[in-house]
Amino acid sequence: MAAGHRRSMNFVTQSVNAGKLLLAALAVTVAGDWFLFGHGPGLGTAVFFLLLWALLRWNRSGAPKGWLLWALLAASAVQCVIEPGTANTLVLVSLTAYVSARWLHGQLLGRTGWRVLIEGLLGMVRLPLTLATVRSTVEVAQSGLETDHFKVGAKKLLTALRVVWPVLLLAIPFVILLGGGNVILHNGIVSVYEAILHAAEEIRPPSISRLAFWLVLGLIALGLLSRSPVSLWLSGMEARLPDRFREPSDSNVAVMRTWLLLVVLNVLFFTANTADAWFLWLNSALPEGVTFSDFVHQGVHRLIACVLLAAAVLGLIFHQAREVVRARAVKGLAYAWIGQNLFLVGSVVLRLKMYVDAYQLTLLRLYLLAFLVLVAVGFGLLFIKIQRDHGFAWLLNANLLAVFWLFFTMQFVNDRGLVAWVNYRTALDPDRTEVIDVAYLAGLGAPAWPTLEKIADDPIRFPVSNGLASDHLAAVLRQEALNEVGWQSWQWRRWYAHKLVSDDANVAAIE
Repeated sequence: MAAGHRRSMNFVTQSVNAGKLLLAALAVTVAGDWFLFGHGPGLGTAVFFLLLWALLRWNRSGAPKGWLLWALLAASAVQCVIEPGTANTLVLVSLTAYVSARWLHGQLLGRTGWRVLIEGLLGMVRLPLTLATVRSTVEVAQSGLETDHFKVGAKKLLTALRVVWPVLLLAIPFVILLGGGNVILHNGIVSVYEAILHAAEEIRPPSISRLAFWLVLGLIALGLLSRSPVSLWLSGMEARLPDRFREPSDSNVAVMRTWLLLVVLNVLFFTANTADAWFLWLNSALPEGVTFSDFVHQGVHRLIACVLLAAAVLGLIFHQAREVVRARAVKGLAYAWIGQNLFLVGSVVLRLKMYVDAYQLTLLRLYLLAFLVLVAVGFGLLFIKIQRDHGFAWLLNANLLAVFWLFFTMQFVNDRGLVAWVNYRTALDPDRTEVIDVAYLAGLGAPAWPTLEKIADDPIRFPVSNGLASDHLAAVLRQEALNEVGWQSWQWRRWYAHKLVSDDANVAAIE
């Protein structure tokens, strides 16, 4: 008796949970259709992510409060209304994946941040992309059809149909006769009938793209909301990432090899840094046959690759057994190499500045500068790992947090407006001969419109670019007048820039 009661209670609990899951997934799909489909990013996107998090919280009653995560989401949602971008999108997606895995598998995953994030991302793509999941879902459905509970439910449904359909058949002629003998009732029936016909005529089948959007979004919602077990291969991958390599058979050989490797790399980097210090930092004359462009620009990408390779090599070196890397000489050489890498990063930044001064700032060069800051932070984390003897998992989590905070910070930077403003200020230099690239500024979009307006209003200092800037602004105003953007795509920065430009254009027209 008790066992049967427990089975009944378990079935009821599972049914309630399944119902909540399906309702939440349906709500996400409907909200996505209303806020996202056919609209650009903006206010609707922010509302959609807030609703998605609320449904995640509702679907998981035991989820922690997570006020910091909610604060990060709120800040990112506000930025989505101001001006969304790549960084904003990545932050919103990563935060959503993280809280999904944390709330669903928090006890199984522990505090390993990188694993929580990967598990959440896997949840987003597991259902849309894994055929095995579809097959297992079909198998679960087939097994459910064979249960006693389903058979009882199906029997009750058939019984209800047997009771209802004769009643409906007998009621129909009475409705017709009474409607014919009572004008008021007749008019009401006709009104209802016409409303049903009108609604049926207005129904249009959804497009293929809309159906595909519903399918993908619904499957992603199910992946985020479902309480599926943690990925087995992820557990296996974590097991295959030991905190240290196994101890070498001959520790003396390993120590000498590590020491010699660090000495050679320090000498190589010292040679390159000395050349940079002499020719780049001290502005000495370049050797014959070497041009400024070759020295400043063409070597940037190779130097960045060298720095990244150095970070990977240093991480692997100190992934060895402790008896190999605990020697003071080895740590001292590692610290020296970290310092030389930071000097090399500084030289790359100086090269970047020289190239911007000679030509102009672009979004790619601004992002490269942000990436170099991240690389410098990574070397700082390597220094902490070596000094405090942290494991590989700590280094991975720390770098993951550094990447997240970089993107979280970058989403609030008006990067396009900053690029336009820097190029404008640089072009004001009387000694500068390079003409500002108005076409590039126009391609930056709304954040650059105020800068274009300054160029258009200044024919004295911009005699060449003045007319081009005016033409671009006029094209912008014409295009904005033709665009019919719903409130879901509303962005504050675009609205404000358009307001400034259009108000000034109206004042100029009056004058």
